[in-house]
Amino acid sequence: MSDPPRPGAGFSLVEIMVALATGLLLTAGIGQVYLATKQTYTVQEQLSRLQENARYALDRMGRDIRMAGSLGCTSQSPATVTNTLNANGNPFYDFGNRLTGYEAMGSFPGERLAIPGNPQTSGATAQWNPRLPAALPASMILGNDILLVRGRADSGVPDALQSATPDTVTVAPSGDPGQPGLQPDDFVMVADCSSAYVFQNTGAGITLGHAAGGNPGNATTTWSAIKTANLASLQNPHGSLPAEVYRVASTLYYLSRANNDPGTSLYRKPRNSGTNTPGEAVVEGVENMQLVYGVQNGNGTLQYSPASSIADWNRVVSVRIALLLRSVEDNVRKDPDTGLYDLNGTWIDPADDRRLRQVFTATIALRNGIRVQ
Repeated sequence: MSDPPRPGAGFSLVEIMVALATGLLLTAGIGQVYLATKQTYTVQEQLSRLQENARYALDRMGRDIRMAGSLGCTSQSPATVTNTLNANGNPFYDFGNRLTGYEAMGSFPGERLAIPGNPQTSGATAQWNPRLPAALPASMILGNDILLVRGRADSGVPDALQSATPDTVTVAPSGDPGQPGLQPDDFVMVADCSSAYVFQNTGAGITLGHAAGGNPGNATTTWSAIKTANLASLQNPHGSLPAEVYRVASTLYYLSRANNDPGTSLYRKPRNSGTNTPGEAVVEGVENMQLVYGVQNGNGTLQYSPASSIADWNRVVSVRIALLLRSVEDNVRKDPDTGLYDLNGTWIDPADDRRLRQVFTATIALRNGIRVQ
């Protein structure tokens, strides 16, 4: 006769405690792996966004800087520009200079600039050297350099000059979608590779006028017979093609921020007519911008200097850009950022938060030269 089955025995207290401890260790390990993976992903995502923003910002600035002073075709010698706009000291209308820079006070090469956690804007023109003209926005962030470039506004095939009288210019439209039709109030340049005339269009259709009306209007409304003859004789040197006619613009680069936005962004403000269009944010997270300008010495070497040291802007042949970008999100780093960042010789000391930061630089060569009449 077989023995009766024994009743089942449960786990002992020790076994249960060992199992619980093992489970807790496994859970803690999995949690640590998850947190580490999440932190790595956050760092990589923020760094990727930061680098993408920097590439776009430098590319956008580079395109405008390269085309500064563009007269429509390649020329080894500087072109002569006659600007008939009623400029009145407004830098947006100064098409006799390819570019103009403004150096932020306290950010000269060799100086140390602390960036507050809440960057300030100021309308004080004395905070930059040269002093800011009143026409520039008052929303620019202190401690950041400013750049204004002037050149061709469109990338398509330009219109062609047909004829010119003392009061009008007649064009033959190219039909290229990249070259939209010229509109009343537009800033227009008629140019070959050696000479150019800038005026504000007061006409309509293919007949362009240069009367006094408009903002800013034209200082010279009826061109002399000599000037008209010069204009009509402008020829593209590549064969017998006529001179080119296209829209020109001034484009301002600066740092600002939108309402209730704690961070700063790179802004771009184009001006190709009498209408004062607002600036538009190019990329977010740009914390500081420092610029230096290359001027060629007599021995052929380049000397880079801040805007406050440039006496003749038409001698500038290159621009070196340095941008400090930060991650949009905080608490990305493990420790507070207590480092200094070198931007073209200026030492930037940002807030001691836990954002990622990186410096990006680019040197852009100007392709076009200008002489002013």
